[in-house]
Amino acid sequence: MSYAKDALMPAAFLDLILYSREQIAKETAAESNTAVVIDPNAPAWSIIAVKAQNEKYSLPMAPITMLRNTLIEEGGSGVALDREAYKASVAYWKTHAIVMDKESSLE
Repeated sequence: MSYAKDALMPAAFLDLILYSREQIAKETAAESNTAVVIDPNAPAWSIIAVKAQNEKYSLPMAPITMLRNTLIEEGGSGVALDREAYKASVAYWKTHAIVMDKESSLE
């Protein structure tokens, strides 16, 4: 075992990222180049990500995720980039890292 792995602790909190059925329909339409169809029988909200963390507050979104979200055709949500939020994200993430051991990998 490596020192780094031995120093890792389980996350204290999980931050759930939810998308509305309307947002999922918009992104599905953009990715498939079809019209937006909102299925009223689809769940009102869906979990699209689970972030493990140790802080009690929502961490800043990663800079690359913020950039990707501006590009709806490429799978983003189509929201405009908030420059101040982006700068805060860069300031936070340049001193933090997401660490995952091989057993926790999604691959």
